[in-house]
Amino acid sequence: MSRRADRYSGMGAVLAGVSIILFCVVMMVPARSLAREAAKGKKRIALLEFEANNTTPGVARIVRNTVEMNLFQSGHFDVLERSQMDLILEERKTQMRACRDESCAGELGEILATDFVIVGSVDVLETTKVSVKVIDVKTKRVVLAETRETDKVTEVRGVLKAVSEKIADRLRRGDLDGAGWLGNAVPAIDVRVLYAQSYGYLKDVLGAGYGLSVTGALENIFITDFVLRVSLSYFHFAGLENKAHHARFIPLSIGAGYVLRLGPVEFLPSVGVGLSQNSLYYYTDAAGTAYAEKTRSQPIVIGDARVRYFFKDSFFAQAGFEYANVFEKSGDVTFISIFGGAGMRF
Repeated sequence: MSRRADRYSGMGAVLAGVSIILFCVVMMVPARSLAREAAKGKKRIALLEFEANNTTPGVARIVRNTVEMNLFQSGHFDVLERSQMDLILEERKTQMRACRDESCAGELGEILATDFVIVGSVDVLETTKVSVKVIDVKTKRVVLAETRETDKVTEVRGVLKAVSEKIADRLRRGDLDGAGWLGNAVPAIDVRVLYAQSYGYLKDVLGAGYGLSVTGALENIFITDFVLRVSLSYFHFAGLENKAHHARFIPLSIGAGYVLRLGPVEFLPSVGVGLSQNSLYYYTDAAGTAYAEKTRSQPIVIGDARVRYFFKDSFFAQAGFEYANVFEKSGDVTFISIFGGAGMRF
């Protein structure tokens, strides 16, 4: 068996698996989301006057303006300025600036030709509480609500920033309440290059190896920031002298994880299970000139942790480590990898 044939057969399996993952990711994207993305530019948003409870209207106006500015500075939305709103409402001869309920806000959004209307309130007792609701103009329903509270005046600005960032992030990702577990799903795909070291009963047979992995994922699949993924990897390990020529592992796994966010940086730990096609090419003569193949499919458990940094909303770079354990009859095969890569969220 030639080394070229080994290489081509392995890469053929990887390419076939990559094609399957790409097809699955595309099929899992909700048709509604695809149509919306194809037709849209930036979402158009209008902020109404915030309600002042046990505080002055001026304070509520400052809070409203701060949230508006933060949403505008995120770069994700077309935020309707107050002067534009006043002009449109004056032309329509309507007095709806003080809307509080969903129906009224939805009607106002239709007049203003926006996708979403944001209403809110500022409550001051022993603490300062800021509540913000996002109303879908089409359905006239609250699709997103965020509340933050602080007992320190010096922290109010930070509270407003946190509320604004959360709203901007969830609106951008389509993570809306009541959209259904699949309606909130955001597809993603990434490619990783791995450097691996083998352990277990093959530790004295194989040296270091390298790998390539492709992952298709759905984020927010059941709850916010929950991730369901399918991964296909290819690992090639060099054999040690007079022990083995080389080994090949092709694991296919399904797993789950949870995203922890810190601004543009995300930490994503995940675990998965699957099957791995393992091929060991061992020498059949003492001189190490001829070798034969032994191939088996065995269960595998995979755990990894990665850090992702996002550029321009959708594209990200990532780095992390992975632990994999293959359960073979002759003994467990463990390999630990470090990796780097890139991907995008659709």
